[in-house]
Amino acid sequence: MKILFLCPYFGKLPEHFHYFLKSCEYNNTINWLIYTDDERYNDVAPRNVIIKNVDFRFIKNRVQNNFDFKISLENPYKLCDFRPAYGDIFNAEIKGYDFWGHCDFDVIFGDIRKFITDDLLENYCKIFPHGCLSIYKNDYKINNAYKYCHINEKHDINISYRDIFSSKDFWGFDEMNGLFDIHKIFKILNFTFYDSSEHLAEIDWRAKRFLLICDNGFVENRVLEWINGKLIDKSIVDGKLTCREYALCHFSSRSFSFNTEKNAPMQSFIITPNAILTKYLPLNVDNIIEYSKINGICEIKQYTKEDDLATLKESLERYMRLKGK
Repeated sequence: MKILFLCPYFGKLPEHFHYFLKSCEYNNTINWLIYTDDERYNDVAPRNVIIKNVDFRFIKNRVQNNFDFKISLENPYKLCDFRPAYGDIFNAEIKGYDFWGHCDFDVIFGDIRKFITDDLLENYCKIFPHGCLSIYKNDYKINNAYKYCHINEKHDINISYRDIFSSKDFWGFDEMNGLFDIHKIFKILNFTFYDSSEHLAEIDWRAKRFLLICDNGFVENRVLEWINGKLIDKSIVDGKLTCREYALCHFSSRSFSFNTEKNAPMQSFIITPNAILTKYLPLNVDNIIEYSKINGICEIKQYTKEDDLATLKESLERYMRLKGK
């Protein structure tokens, strides 16, 4: 089955972008279409990554032309709210593809199709609940599901895509935001939705060390190794090396140092809490512990229900501003 990821991005592409491209290259049965005003990577993109150089105004006009009301799209980050509508907005680009999707650029891919199998694609209309990687079935009803008006009886809220697309606020419409998002629409419409994140290594943005949000308990010593298209989490648990393969790691805008040039050939690299390295020692227990070290004190905050409540509160405040209450 054919998959196309649609990825508008404006401003300077992240410095680790050549690693992103390398991880795309090894997923050669999947295509990426990137709209950007950064021309630095045009000559090094692999064959399955198409880079189209356009300015933000071009995309803003493209999105606006899809709607009969004035949208609010004053900065590139707001595009995230429009992601669930990409199948409608970019309907010409996805013609001939069975699925389309969107992804962030602060990610490194492993072997995506090892986890996103044909069986999974055949049984679900949407795969994954996160903005960093989501895949939709290329179907008229699915591509237009975002237009469904949602009534949240619990909070006495009536909201639609028109409210979100015309609001200057960011709503997280492409993710599970606690109030109104594309996943709630899929649930209401009984569209099949694969909401497990077990194949995604989501790095907790609240911790300096590499803690995965899905961890049961803290695993403080780990690195992620990308080798010939495979992404392996190598962690120390009870003094022993454990390995697990993932489809993707998402490091949430974390800054890194590097020890390779962007055009240098690479077959493997490791991702540590503050560096991406193509030259590294064998990953035994002692070396993984050493690579897991970071500068400064490691402040670890465990995810709690209060975080969910804070997200819901922010969503409610946005709604109150929207409705002028």
